[in-house]
Amino acid sequence: TFVDREAKASNTQLFLLGHSMGGAIASLYLEKYSFDFAAAALSAPMHQPDLSPIPNQACWLLRLAPGKRYVWGHGPYQSREFASDSALTNSRVRYEILKRGELDRHPQAQLGGPSFHWAHEACRAANRSVARANQIKVDVLLFQAGRDRIVKSDGQRRFCAVMNATRRQSCVLRYVEGARHELLIEEDLHRDRVLQDMISFFRKRRGHAR
Repeated sequence: TFVDREAKASNTQLFLLGHSMGGAIASLYLEKYSFDFAAAALSAPMHQPDLSPIPNQACWLLRLAPGKRYVWGHGPYQSREFASDSALTNSRVRYEILKRGELDRHPQAQLGGPSFHWAHEACRAANRSVARANQIKVDVLLFQAGRDRIVKSDGQRRFCAVMNATRRQSCVLRYVEGARHELLIEEDLHRDRVLQDMISFFRKRRGHAR
C-alpha cells in the first residue's frame, strides 16, 4: 500500500534497502512484486535466523513451546552497557546513541528477546524467502557480516545461489570481514564500505528499464 500510494506517486524509479528481518521481508516482497524496484540491497538479511540448537529445517519444533515465552537465553528489554563482544556492532559510539540514548528516551520502541511464536514465524518466513528467490527479477546486492551472531550465513549463500541459478550474477554477495550484525551502525571501517558499495550499486542501475 505504501509503495503504490506514496513511493510510486512521487518517484520515477525506486530502490529497496532491507536490513535483518527487513531483508527477509524485502526478499518476500521482491518475489511477488520485483518490478516495483530497479534493484535492491540487503544488509545482513534474515534468510536463516540463528535458532541454535533448532535447525531451520525443523521450524515446527518451535511450536511445541508456549508461544509467548521468550526463547532460551532471552528475556525482556534491558539497557546494557556496550561490551567488546557485543553481537550488534563494534562501534561503541553508535551503540550508545541507539541503546543508551534513543531507546532509553523512547520506551515504546524497546524490544525484548524473541518469543517462541515469533521465532517460529521468522523461521518459516526465512525458509520461504530462500526457496522462492528464483522469482526475483531484479539485481540484488547482499552484504554478509563476517562476525554475525544474529543470523547465519548459510541461508544468505543459499539465497544467492537460488537467484543465480536462474539469472547468473543477479545476486552479488559482499562479505564484510570483522563486521557484526548491525552493519548500518557499525564502526566507520565497515559502515563506510557498505554505504559506498550500496550507493555505487544503485547508481549503476539508475535509469535501467524495468
